[in-house]
Amino acid sequence: TLSFDIAVVELFVPLIMGRAIYFADKFQVLDGMEIARIIETYGINTIQGTPATFRLLLASRFSKFDKFKIICGGEPFPLDLAQTLFDKGAQIWNAYGPTETTVWSLLKKFESRPERITIGRPIANTQVLILDEQLNKVPQGEVGEICIGGLGLAVGYYKDLEKTEKSFIDHPKWGRIYKTGDLGRLLVDGEFECLGRNDSQVKIRGYRIELGEIENCLNSHPNVNEVAVITKEFGTTDKRIVAFYTADTSIDESDLRSFMSRTLPPYMIPNHFHFRENLPLTPNQKIDKKSLAENLSTTPVVTTSFVARDKLASIWKELLGQPVKNDSDNFFESGGHSLLAVDLFSRIESEFDIELSLNELINRASFGEILDLIKPKELEASNFTCLVPIATKQNSKNLFCIHGVGGNVLNYLVLKGYTEDFSLIGVQAYGVNGESDLPSSIQEMAVRYTEQILKYQYSGPFYLAGGSMGGTVALEIAREIKSRGFEVETIIMFDTFGPNLGTKKRIQQSLANRLKDSLFWRYRKLLDFVVSNIYRALKVKLPHNFRYQHIELRNYKLLFNHKVTPYKGRVDLIRAPRQVGLSYEDPYLGWSGILDLELLNTYEIPGNHENIVESKELPIKVRDILRSTTV
Repeated sequence: TLSFDIAVVELFVPLIMGRAIYFADKFQVLDGMEIARIIETYGINTIQGTPATFRLLLASRFSKFDKFKIICGGEPFPLDLAQTLFDKGAQIWNAYGPTETTVWSLLKKFESRPERITIGRPIANTQVLILDEQLNKVPQGEVGEICIGGLGLAVGYYKDLEKTEKSFIDHPKWGRIYKTGDLGRLLVDGEFECLGRNDSQVKIRGYRIELGEIENCLNSHPNVNEVAVITKEFGTTDKRIVAFYTADTSIDESDLRSFMSRTLPPYMIPNHFHFRENLPLTPNQKIDKKSLAENLSTTPVVTTSFVARDKLASIWKELLGQPVKNDSDNFFESGGHSLLAVDLFSRIESEFDIELSLNELINRASFGEILDLIKPKELEASNFTCLVPIATKQNSKNLFCIHGVGGNVLNYLVLKGYTEDFSLIGVQAYGVNGESDLPSSIQEMAVRYTEQILKYQYSGPFYLAGGSMGGTVALEIAREIKSRGFEVETIIMFDTFGPNLGTKKRIQQSLANRLKDSLFWRYRKLLDFVVSNIYRALKVKLPHNFRYQHIELRNYKLLFNHKVTPYKGRVDLIRAPRQVGLSYEDPYLGWSGILDLELLNTYEIPGNHENIVESKELPIKVRDILRSTTV
């Protein structure tokens, strides 16, 4: 319609150039054969539309693409579509621009066969910025919100001052800008990449996830055509990532996981993949994600069999949302994660009247291996150790990775395969296996872990690592090991905060959110106090689902009461990027005055405190640090 900003281009540009326009009606634009007929009948040489339009045209077997001009906009340009159109000789532009900044703001012409989809560079009199939530510029390559300034900005929303003030900002440094609500990043070559809507940013198990980034990755698979990624709740605390794709034939799920794991961290790999011959479209020819979500079943299948295999298969399907296909199906590769692992073992304990250690899932994660664990056992706390071998090698050095505040070491699975000549040994918290005799301080915790470590490795040098709280505990273990006359080569900390970190907020929160968080934590504490004391009085181990809450709350308390003293020795601190105005602007993360700065090496990698352990950059950096210690 004339009221839509794209009419400015579609109407006036051809007329100004002395060219003609063909107006296709709403029925013609939904018919690929009709679009092809119009192009051939009227000699059309330029067409602007969404990706769905060009897929319709390809499906009609239209072949006269040579020197045909295609302008794609309205939604992300799939890589496979761009490559197909380019291979057929078309001249292709990817156009980006919200209505609020008038038609286009950035353009990209593909001069060569694209290997990555970008939105190019700003057009004349347009300024594009990638900003964080505090409206500060993010480092090159980091994800932020696309904000646009320049002559194309609208005055605002008609008779909607509140909405105008929320989206059109008078920035003290860059003047008036529009917050698009789209996520993007500035690439090394100066072009911009759009990663989808900000409202496609979701939070799963504490990690902020850009669904657009997942879609871009999956779409780059050579055999995948179209992609849609959604989240779906399979339970009140179980939200999962689900990917739908079209291809000539169904692709093995393990192949898709392997392909995506090359560029994405584990927590961004979809839990489920669904092959479709076609993806549903809205009346506007955009992928109908709402329809995909509504038609995705999460109903568990209940079996009446009392055979162990059938019982486990029923639990497996209920938790993972898909049936087990064979005994080699891997729990984590089938959509499982650390929280579901707790649910799995809780259900097994309840169904089979046995108790299992969560660390057994690290090296025995297939359906068949878990099935082998289901047999009567006599379990005594003395049989357990806090050490969990994750990847072992003969005659190797050991890297001991200390648990974070949650107590388990499942998140260190990302380091598997990157420690090269080192065995990877997790150090899980006392209490994970149901022990009731828990350390009363960080110092006591360090002494008890040291005893276990020295039974495993008789002499130095020792290599220690830990994420967040784990880095602090590793520091105390190193101090204890040194006091016994052994050498500690290095402590690798993953975004561990020192005691001298400034009091500036890491995350800006409203008063309402702070109050909400405070009430939530008080509720958790009260619930933990009641439940743990009931089980203690009954002399029964806490069930898995309460066990980890108890450990986490206890560890927070121990950490709060812990006083760190100066330490002299090598420390490698892998940290999230510095952020001006927040605690993260401290280059040493609060370790000045505690650590010897001449022996402190710092490395910045993408991510934040919540997800840095599972960042795709972290295993590579750990590998490089270990290599440097053996030179």
